[in-house]
Amino acid sequence: MGFFKSEIFIKKLVLGSCANLPNEVQIKSQFNYISDPLNCSCAVPIGADTLRISPKCIPSNSNCLGLLTLGSDMKRISYGLKDINGDQLPDGSQIANPSVDPINTYRAMSGDLLSATHIAVVKDATNDLWDFGYLESSFEIAPETDVRSAIVQIYDKSANRAFSCNALVSRKNANTFKFEFGRTALLGNSCTDLGSFEGFRNGDSIKLEIIYEIARNRPAVIVENVVQNSFYISKTSNPTNPNLNDCQQYINRFNYYGYGSFGQISGAIFNGCEDKFIQFSYSYINHPYDASAGRDVFPFEYRPQNLMNLVTVNLPLGYNFLRSEIDLSVGRGKERNVQLSSPINPINTSSRNLEFNVGQLFKSQNASGIWDTPDDAYNLSIKIYLAPDCNATTEKVSFSYTAIHQGQLSSLPSNGGNTDSSDDLSKSTESNTEVLFLLHHRYLYNPQNKQIMVLVQH
Repeated sequence: MGFFKSEIFIKKLVLGSCANLPNEVQIKSQFNYISDPLNCSCAVPIGADTLRISPKCIPSNSNCLGLLTLGSDMKRISYGLKDINGDQLPDGSQIANPSVDPINTYRAMSGDLLSATHIAVVKDATNDLWDFGYLESSFEIAPETDVRSAIVQIYDKSANRAFSCNALVSRKNANTFKFEFGRTALLGNSCTDLGSFEGFRNGDSIKLEIIYEIARNRPAVIVENVVQNSFYISKTSNPTNPNLNDCQQYINRFNYYGYGSFGQISGAIFNGCEDKFIQFSYSYINHPYDASAGRDVFPFEYRPQNLMNLVTVNLPLGYNFLRSEIDLSVGRGKERNVQLSSPINPINTSSRNLEFNVGQLFKSQNASGIWDTPDDAYNLSIKIYLAPDCNATTEKVSFSYTAIHQGQLSSLPSNGGNTDSSDDLSKSTESNTEVLFLLHHRYLYNPQNKQIMVLVQH
């Protein structure tokens, strides 16, 4: 039985008066499979869970001293082509639009961009001057994430004037990004158009727009990245926690999908001089539970990702190439698997280093290619038929391959921006065991019982 994972969203949840809620609210859920809708007594439980949430009540003006966060949002802003029918092929040349198309902007993978927007207003009944402003965003895990840009927009209520600065500098410490936007920090970042702005006072508003880039890959993992934000102002530089004037902390979240790939080769036992095949297999996965069915990580979008290009198989002496064929297994939405086959000849049939140009079979690399480029997980295998010499010995076989980043991954280096060996798109691997076996037969005739005895050596 395969592993399936579903995402269910509660759009509107009425819990009652915010002020009367406990510190933690539990929501229990249970899911059943009903094979016969007319007979619900046959329901089979398939899952249950308990969700614990901590309600956040927006304080009234009288209770807030400092920065009151009005809204916080984080979402993916790099999209693929439209694929509304879910067949993992583009419906046309238009980019998917999250305002119209039901795409998942809370999912992202390496090469994607995320937009984070934070809006707040200063609340201070005494109208004091606050010199410093900060945003700290702590990710669940963020070694693969960098800041591409950060812009602050400030409305100075006393001067009835708005200005912006697009040179905001961030500092990263482990999984936390810190942004500073007080007057001193803005002037230090060459933001000189501040007018009469001296610091933050009651009624001033602040908007931060940050673009993050997922610039590295975490091979074949899913991370539910919870981002806790602290948006505050202060009268002192870099205050410690007791001095944070943050009336409400917001939490953002998104699911990070890492990709992975691996290749292997399997040998054969040859019965004398007969021809058999050895097989090179390659799997590309962007979901750690299933490589073959195309997990449809980005439904309603066509997002080509990783493409096999060249495969080289090094044959030992005594084993002669006859022919070869290639199979591609790729999902087609809703877990429908499609098997595609084609003959393929190596570029150099006279050499023992057989090089197969797999990339030319895909339309994205060759206008006359026969296959559409997969936009999700897939398996690929090449069967290589061999005829050994009758005096051939047991030998090893080695292989190497290269792949090409597609779509959002195209800006990444071949190793995904890290040094993990399972993430490299260019590999050279020699089998650790003998994978080509040749059986030699000797036949003896016993005249007493008229039987033939077969002696096998290898």
